[in-house]
Amino acid sequence: MEKIIKKELCDISWQVDEPTYRADPAISYSTLSSYAKRGIKGLKEALEGLKISSASLRHGSAVDTLLTDKENFENFYIVANYLRPSDQIRNIIDSLWEKALNENIEESLRQFSKNFPEAMLMIINEHGYGGDNWRPETKIKKIIESGEEYYNLLTLTKNGKELIHQDDYALALACVDEIKNNQYTRWLFEESENSKIYYQLKFKMSFLLERVDSEYLINKYSPKDWEYSLLEEDTIKCMFDIIHVDYENKIITPIDLKTTSFNEEDFGDKAFYDWYYDLQSTMYSHILREICAQDEYFKDFKIKHFMFLPINKLNLNPQFFIHPESSTPQQNVFYDYMGRIHKPWYQLLEEVRWFKERQDFRYMKSTVENNGYNII
Repeated sequence: MEKIIKKELCDISWQVDEPTYRADPAISYSTLSSYAKRGIKGLKEALEGLKISSASLRHGSAVDTLLTDKENFENFYIVANYLRPSDQIRNIIDSLWEKALNENIEESLRQFSKNFPEAMLMIINEHGYGGDNWRPETKIKKIIESGEEYYNLLTLTKNGKELIHQDDYALALACVDEIKNNQYTRWLFEESENSKIYYQLKFKMSFLLERVDSEYLINKYSPKDWEYSLLEEDTIKCMFDIIHVDYENKIITPIDLKTTSFNEEDFGDKAFYDWYYDLQSTMYSHILREICAQDEYFKDFKIKHFMFLPINKLNLNPQFFIHPESSTPQQNVFYDYMGRIHKPWYQLLEEVRWFKERQDFRYMKSTVENNGYNII
């Protein structure tokens, strides 16, 4: 078959490394979802770069890296077999390690406890560890007993790597292997001369572009100054886990990998709404449509509905979930199964821009505009 690829999608992507992408001030889905889920506090923490860590997030990151950037896995992770502390003790050790890094304390955990017992005890108490009748020495002793090996291994992560337990690494590998070989998902990785799969493609869009499907946004919601603004805060960005491009039939399929604690078949009823993935699919699809529409070669390509690919590390039953609304520029406000309001991404974007411009996170926009009055 004659090769017909004249230009690749990666050629019109934003070609920067991940640290540059993360550091750029353009607004992303993660910022919008933090605001949607946790209000002003969540937005402030997102804009300040606060990193939230959990076992599920660490697992998801490992699976994502192994699937989409395996050749660089060792640059990001250190795999080790160690005594696994409880989540509470791990959080305490993480806080102690962060303090050691910030204050250039190059000591073992035992030395830390001898030289800085007050600082160590303060962190332990901040995490609510131990009974009210426990002596300070007892609390410190138990932290050392359960977390010393983990703490000392963290000294290997000074260059920015993350420590991952051997068991967690095995679970992540199993997820990737299943995704690549499962009867319902393996087609995605079967490339041909005229189709390609891309990982971690990044795009950044200002509002200077000639909008192709954004008339609704402009007339209904978007402030007119977006059209002419060159400010970084008036740009949006996204990074796709996977994009499959069928160059022969001119079809682009965006896909996002999701590790989930829900059963995979429940993803569309629960996780999708709990994590506000509707914002991701509609915003990402909008950016991709607009960027492609500006290119002479890709303007004729069809952007298919955004798809999610969830997998539970215990079930290992990956499957696709299609979000049809991602292909249309208009998204109405709706309430999910828990009664939580979901606003369109562009409405949230305007509110986030308002906060960024004011740098005041005390009150919502509606409260300020109504001079402190609200209607129940």
